[in-house]
Amino acid sequence: DWMSGRRASGSAAMSIATSTATLEKSVVAEAGIRASFSWLEADLRGSYRSVTSPFTLVSVLTADRTLGAERFLGIAREYNGNTVSVAGLSLRTRFGLWKLYVENTVSLTSVSGASLQLAPRTEDAALLYFQGGLIEGTLRVKAGAGLTYRSAFDPVGYDPVSGAFALPSSSEAAMSAARSYTPLLTGDLFLYATIKEAATLHFILHNVLDARHITTRFYPMPNRDVSFGVNWIFLD
Repeated sequence: DWMSGRRASGSAAMSIATSTATLEKSVVAEAGIRASFSWLEADLRGSYRSVTSPFTLVSVLTADRTLGAERFLGIAREYNGNTVSVAGLSLRTRFGLWKLYVENTVSLTSVSGASLQLAPRTEDAALLYFQGGLIEGTLRVKAGAGLTYRSAFDPVGYDPVSGAFALPSSSEAAMSAARSYTPLLTGDLFLYATIKEAATLHFILHNVLDARHITTRFYPMPNRDVSFGVNWIFLD
């Protein structure tokens, strides 16, 4: 029976908070539903968050003439009760046949009340992999490939001196160098092998397509590279 083992569940939550110190009001709402069958899993989630604030803090780095005496200052900018809201919708599916699996997660994000798109409007992450036991269950293997697509967005910047993140200014956001590279596609190859539940070998070929991109301003992500390692579990 293809319907055997079917399950379904749902959840919802909402909260409203007001801060007397910052005069901010935030509204957060989340809801989701999950269903699974013997060969298919699906998870649909939606979220909404809005923040109403009379001002925002914009971080500005200032330096005096003494070497190493840089200071990081916050300057308040009037927002006149502006409300910034973010709404998101995501769908995750997982399909399995024998020991082959396909996973896909699609996320849609909408930002209103702000001039910057701080998150990709569209993101799609897909995985195709083999997962199962070999050599009479002594070796558990997970091997496959992943692809991720992201639309362009305005990434925040990170300052290593202060250790703080800052929003890009309107002039920086207008420059191509301040944006993530236009619609972006990245890919990875991976292999995980666990031996007798004690040691896991992992080999990953990152950024197979050698895409040039950034997720944080002024910090380019690595080019194509390889990582290899062993995780060992010690038992008493």
